[in-house]
Amino acid sequence: MEFSTLLATSFLLAPAFYLIARSSSGKSGGSKSKSKKNAKNPKNDLISKALNGKKDSLDSSEDGNAGSSKKVNGVKKRLGKLVASKIQVLSYYRPIACDNFVGREDEIHKIVSCTKGGAVIYSDLPFDGVGKTSLAMKAAEVLSHNFPDGHVYLDLNGNSSQAMTPEEIMGHVIRAFMPRTKIPANAQALASKYQTLLSKKRSVIIFDDVKDAKQIANVLPPKNCFYLVTGRTNIALQGALKIKLMPLTPEESKQLLVSMSPQIGALAIEVSKLCGFVPICLVLAGGVLATSRDMTPMNFTNKIRTRFKNLENPEGPTAKNIEALVKFNYGRLTGKTASTLHKLSIFKAPFDAKMVEFVCEDPKTSNLQTLVKAGLVQLNPKTKRYSMHRIIQRWAKANINPAENAVAQKRFTTCFLTAMLDTNDYLEKGEKVDVTKAIDTFYMDWENIQNGFASTESNMSKDKEAAGLCYSYVEAAPQLLDWRQTTKERTRWLKLAIQIAHNSKDDEGELEQLINLGKTLVKGMDLANALNTFRQALEKSRSMKGNTDHGDILDYMGYCLMEQDQQHDAMESFETALTIHKQAQDPNKERRTLIQISKVYDHFGELPKSLIVSERVRQISKELNEKQDECKDIINIGKINLKMDEYHRAMGYFEEALKLAKETKNHLEEGNSLWHISKTLHLLTDNSQAIQKGKLAIRMMTKTKNPEVKKAKKELKEWSQVAAPSMPSID
Repeated sequence: MEFSTLLATSFLLAPAFYLIARSSSGKSGGSKSKSKKNAKNPKNDLISKALNGKKDSLDSSEDGNAGSSKKVNGVKKRLGKLVASKIQVLSYYRPIACDNFVGREDEIHKIVSCTKGGAVIYSDLPFDGVGKTSLAMKAAEVLSHNFPDGHVYLDLNGNSSQAMTPEEIMGHVIRAFMPRTKIPANAQALASKYQTLLSKKRSVIIFDDVKDAKQIANVLPPKNCFYLVTGRTNIALQGALKIKLMPLTPEESKQLLVSMSPQIGALAIEVSKLCGFVPICLVLAGGVLATSRDMTPMNFTNKIRTRFKNLENPEGPTAKNIEALVKFNYGRLTGKTASTLHKLSIFKAPFDAKMVEFVCEDPKTSNLQTLVKAGLVQLNPKTKRYSMHRIIQRWAKANINPAENAVAQKRFTTCFLTAMLDTNDYLEKGEKVDVTKAIDTFYMDWENIQNGFASTESNMSKDKEAAGLCYSYVEAAPQLLDWRQTTKERTRWLKLAIQIAHNSKDDEGELEQLINLGKTLVKGMDLANALNTFRQALEKSRSMKGNTDHGDILDYMGYCLMEQDQQHDAMESFETALTIHKQAQDPNKERRTLIQISKVYDHFGELPKSLIVSERVRQISKELNEKQDECKDIINIGKINLKMDEYHRAMGYFEEALKLAKETKNHLEEGNSLWHISKTLHLLTDNSQAIQKGKLAIRMMTKTKNPEVKKAKKELKEWSQVAAPSMPSID
């Protein structure tokens, strides 16, 4: 469905969004009755058709985490490859370089000549708008030839109450290159991951609007990268090039004015002087002339000279001068165009035309285009997204009235909820272009999505509709949110969803989000809280008639107990889960639980029992004709035999697994099989064959990016040293 149509549908029927997101996402139990209930409502049915049955399933793995379809796994694999090639994900947050950028040749030359470290671009002028950010963007563009891994832009909001912390900065940069990675909660691990990642990149990192050196001292990239810092004062960074930015020269100012308003002619120099040669003033002045049919350059010059006498300041421009010129430009807007400008202040990050058309009720974006010509809004021609300078945004926000704000906020939250659902749809399609677009779109929208969620959160206690929208934000695109949010952020969102579901007496929704919260806590290694959450989920599940989630929850509980070394309790939990899965005749879940039981027996040293269970696991894989799973099972049986010192029997299993891996073209398990064959040969003291097979295994493991390859290389090196001892010295 077209984005604009989906937006229109979603806004008109916004109260139904909570039920739609609930009924359209993948449910574990009791969802049929919920869907039937929603189907009776024609509004719900209309949106359901519009959203085309968006689904979301729990993740699955053999370690007790949740399970998903092969199709979703395929999408994940493609995502990994595609995202790796995207090198400017966070550059979308600001224009890469202004279309009407002029001058600054000397400054750019100095920056480009500085091949190591970085540069600090600052201004002693007591206001924004001198062009620090634009210069940083232009310099990054010029530097791109020497730094082929792209550039990452970060607005640090240093001079606001929302200033970015060093931890947030590192997280943003890591996600720019590795969108699916989970950001470490531990500060030391985070710093290590950040520096390790950047040590392999040749990139430009732009730290915009930095408060002081303390904000970025611990996040400066290694020497193979280049950083650009902008600030209102000289940021003291050792070894950094210092660029003190002043207003443009008279000739550069004239060039900028003429590019916006060619009819200004000979008056360009005089207008430039009145504007103090400050870029933001020049853009605003050029905007007035570009959008005025009834004002000649002479009239304009006379008006700003007489009406704003303080603009002609012998000591240069001031913040009041700029505000006066913003007010003059704003005063010439029509009511509808001014209203559009007010509503645009809600956007925290760049936005596209369709969003403006919906949120600001601006048909065909005619008002938006007027604002662009007036210099009040900028367009990034590469991303087709618009943004406002901080000065303009503050002015617009101060002038929006409560009625305008209420309507715009409601449309804004609906807009970005729909955008999330739309993005999730691209993911589920799995097409190459759709997956790429899903990642790009989500990251471009992220700040606005957060703003939309914050709006619903602030109103949820007094507005049921806001509460429904808030819940829908939490589950609209779970996979993308899981990649993008820290464990702390995701936990907070999920707790809100649990609270909303509980207050609305939606048992199914409360259960689903309890399970999701438990899984999130497991990923964050907060196992004690995860276990308590799963216990709440089990209690809720048992209280619901016809619910069949007990077995899955017991599996999760067993995993948490096992990881906390409470093996006896873990075994009890897994055995209860196994009984439930058998009664439900669900061999996939039975197999998953048996794998965990085998691990518990292994922990207790009861290897014969572990072997019997593992044989049953293999039998299930055979019955399901899942050859890749069977291959893993055979390797696992071989490993248990190795522990039992049954080397020859283990070798037989590893060779069988290798044969099956080759037949199914499963290169990952082919590498694993080869490695275990080489380990068995080493134990059988056939070191020469062990080394030969080990080299083949490592080659395959490297090709498949097997995480065990480092450990294998280390072991192989030790074997080689034993096989070829150093010659004794001769006295």
